[in-house]
Amino acid sequence: MNDAVVTYLTQQLLYQGPLMIACVVGLVLAIFCWGRCRRSAVLILLATGVLLFTTVSVLGVQTYLFSAQFARGTFGAFRQLSTVLAVIVGIVRALAFGTLILAICLGCRRPPVVPA
Repeated sequence: MNDAVVTYLTQQLLYQGPLMIACVVGLVLAIFCWGRCRRSAVLILLATGVLLFTTVSVLGVQTYLFSAQFARGTFGAFRQLSTVLAVIVGIVRALAFGTLILAICLGCRRPPVVPA
């Protein structure tokens, strides 16, 4: 790989690092809550998995597009494809965050309080 491509990938990994760490923490916490709140845990696993997969795959696609355009010496198509990719990823991330909000709203059902 070219130095510019490696630099680009490193920068993108650093920018997305906090989100990836938060996703991994979310996955681990959902696994720990599996026994208590199965429905919420499944939604959290789904949402954080989608966010993590989306982040990693977008990094791969953008790095590939960047390296292909860098080799050609033109970046016009890179900008257009990056814009389309950003719109699609924005929609997927919004759906994933909506799933997280749904998991929070559903929460764990507490057993009914029996009057003494």
